[in-house]
Amino acid sequence: MQPKIKYGLFILAFLLIGFFTYVTVFSEDKDEEKKGTNYAQAQVRRGDIKVSASASGNIEASTKKNIKALENGIVDSIFVREGEFVEEGDLLMTFESDTETVEIERAKLDLRLEEDNLKELKSDLDNLKIYANTSGYIGDISAEVGDELSKGYVLSTITDNSKVEISGFLNKGQIGNIKIGDKAEVAVSEYMQVFEGKVTDIKQNPITDSTGAILYKITVEVDNPGALTEEIKGIVTVKNSKGRFSSVNESNFTIKTIDEIILKTDGELKELYIDSGDYVEKGDLLAVLENKSLQNEIDNTKILIEQKQLELTEKLKNADDLAVYAPISGTVTEISVTEGERVGENSTVAVISDLSNLQIVIPIDELDINKVEVGQKAIVTVDAVPDVVFNAEVSKIALEGEVSNGVATFDVTLSLKEMDGLKPGMSANGEISIESKKNVLLLPIEAIQQRQGRKIVLVKNDSGEPQAVQIKLGLVSEDFVEITEGLKEGDIVLYPVTSSSTQRNFPRGMGMIGIGGGGRPQRS
Repeated sequence: MQPKIKYGLFILAFLLIGFFTYVTVFSEDKDEEKKGTNYAQAQVRRGDIKVSASASGNIEASTKKNIKALENGIVDSIFVREGEFVEEGDLLMTFESDTETVEIERAKLDLRLEEDNLKELKSDLDNLKIYANTSGYIGDISAEVGDELSKGYVLSTITDNSKVEISGFLNKGQIGNIKIGDKAEVAVSEYMQVFEGKVTDIKQNPITDSTGAILYKITVEVDNPGALTEEIKGIVTVKNSKGRFSSVNESNFTIKTIDEIILKTDGELKELYIDSGDYVEKGDLLAVLENKSLQNEIDNTKILIEQKQLELTEKLKNADDLAVYAPISGTVTEISVTEGERVGENSTVAVISDLSNLQIVIPIDELDINKVEVGQKAIVTVDAVPDVVFNAEVSKIALEGEVSNGVATFDVTLSLKEMDGLKPGMSANGEISIESKKNVLLLPIEAIQQRQGRKIVLVKNDSGEPQAVQIKLGLVSEDFVEITEGLKEGDIVLYPVTSSSTQRNFPRGMGMIGIGGGGRPQRS
């Protein structure tokens, strides 16, 4: 056969195949229409699409170590508590097979004494700065800058004379009608003025005055306008619904609060920020001491503590004791033994977790796992912390999946970037953002049909009839697809629906026309 004839037959065959394919597809659409199929309409519109993979899991510490007993023995001493933070290498607990020796007990005591000494030295370092314990006026200052002062030295006083107190003395008949909180007034003859106050204390034990009268003491607090001093006298009168009850004699006012500024450590007075008569607020810095030898003592004590720890460790080894140390820095989240309890080899005695780094491990379907990469952004929502979205990142992907009912899932670890309010064990949901596009042509996934390996939609033509159009897809999310070829913005797409279908919520810029969305076709 001549080449031209062969080429002509090939073209003819290709055209016939295309014609019969079109007739078949279009006739199927016509058959569905003739059967009375209900159609929904969706307009091709622009919007955003996001492809993600999500699953549930539990919040957990990124690093968690089960501490095990190395041998059979009895728990001797536990040096930590649940909830305590420990550094890598810290001694957690010791075990013994026999009674500890006196040397070990002495080494433990020496270590504890040096640790207590270090705490005191650090406290002395903090106490080189002297702050006001209360608000008020500075009294006479008994030292100058450059003076060497000792612990317990009284540098000055702070007097709060905003309130003063005065005593009243009543007889037995009067005292029974008075209660704490009753209003009172104090008449001061020197100023020919009455000051308002209230009863703050009532003594139930009677006293006898110089005339032999039995009296009961009450205390009245008065706001001090500034003129009331301890040299001024007044007469107290209590007034309530039962009457007015006056003291039998005058009493002197007393300043309610006088606070001594007592040094808590030794040192040279390096800075002095106050003068006599100054008014200071609680917490104000008053003075600074300097003690050059204090830091050296702290450093030497730290070295001594390290030596004591080494000595204790050596003695424990020599006595055939078993010591357990923290393998990581973290929080002791569980102690499963008590002192004196016998434990077996390799039994878990404690758990240390790094609570500063939390994560969630979620199982991702085998169909999605190849789209997940380390470093991808993710979000985590937690049932116990509603209305809060936590940022996370893919930090690890399992190399081997777990198969259940013929479907494989792969564990993906999401490291949390935010952890406020989160605790290990909380149930959570992780969503990994795989890919997204903005301002692309979108259709509901229900509108896409597959015919003979091709992606097809039914486009409403000018006469209102459905016309099969082949399209190409881009991103495919759970609900929507990106249209890359075959359609333009504004095209109306028809697709069959069932009576039980419900309308789908569209992403930004999307909407459906007509009745509710239908069932989803099979994906290729």
